[in-house]
Amino acid sequence: MPNHANITIAGHIGQDPELKRTPSDKAVCNFSVAVKTGFGDREVTTWWRVTFFGKRAENAAKYLSKGSAVIVSGEPQNRPYESNGEQRYSLEISGNDWGFAGGKGEQSAAPATDDSLDQEIPF
Repeated sequence: MPNHANITIAGHIGQDPELKRTPSDKAVCNFSVAVKTGFGDREVTTWWRVTFFGKRAENAAKYLSKGSAVIVSGEPQNRPYESNGEQRYSLEISGNDWGFAGGKGEQSAAPATDDSLDQEIPF
């Protein structure tokens, strides 16, 4: 039986996305997304590290910035690392897709400029 996991999160970006290139010139974009759950005294913020590759990485770096409300979907990963002699884990997403979550003052990344949108619908 095949195994697959997919996750979708919605939150705000914690810092400006960082765009890098692999030795083969493939774009890689990293950023973190804060996702709040619960409310009041029980509100918890979970930080997810997100990585995109290729064209989606380039677009993320171009259009997203610190504070942007975003929806991200991809494959979840729980990566172990060591800090001060302690074993810790980083919640990460290998991104498949992203989009704006919208919100107060949020602007579209790609405003409609197609003149055909103003024409009559042909049916």
